[in-house]
Amino acid sequence: MVKRILIFFLSCILPLALGLLIARCEIIANENNAARYFQDRPEPVDIEAAESLKPGDSVYFGEYSGNPLAWRVLEQDGGTALLITELCVAKRPFNDRRAPAVWETSDLREWLNNDFYNSAFTEAQKSCITVTDTAAEGPVTSGDKIFLLDPREAGFYFADNTERLTLFEGKTASWWLRTAGIGKYTVYTVSYNGRVDRATDEYPFAYVESKGVGVRPVLRYRYPAGPGG
Repeated sequence: MVKRILIFFLSCILPLALGLLIARCEIIANENNAARYFQDRPEPVDIEAAESLKPGDSVYFGEYSGNPLAWRVLEQDGGTALLITELCVAKRPFNDRRAPAVWETSDLREWLNNDFYNSAFTEAQKSCITVTDTAAEGPVTSGDKIFLLDPREAGFYFADNTERLTLFEGKTASWWLRTAGIGKYTVYTVSYNGRVDRATDEYPFAYVESKGVGVRPVLRYRYPAGPGG
């Protein structure tokens, strides 16, 4: 009897316990990496006061849940800049129920372009947000004020996994992309450790109704009168 219990422990319980311990250590390591990364990030400046912007800069624009929104500059293109929030603003499902993973009809797109958009920005700030066409499902496009990155962009605009790390309420979090994943009901994500594997197209993904995935809004900001104007 004792021998059977010992065999069961060594073959089942011990590997499970070690797996959980390794996973927990990885989470702690990622949180430490994220904390160090954000400590080294430049202090955000008000976007209206910025004399010029370049990829990697951090700016304040808008406010959500009583806190100023910090954004990372992904791209500077003439009179506009592509911005993504430094942190997740919420954890929400892509769809509120099990429905096909289509960005154009998703509940998350609806929330971003209505509830979040109207809560986060003044009318003057809204006038600086351009409508962007985002190709998410083949030739289909949508006119969005607020949107999400796709897997290619998530790989292109960040140098490595560390740069893709983000936090929600002080903890590392995975975050939604806008592209359907494997099967009808999954969506590609960036994992909590910042992984998005462009080389093999083996992107992390989550089911559309998952409530534990973070949201990092993206927008294209139009300077009122050119950069710094």
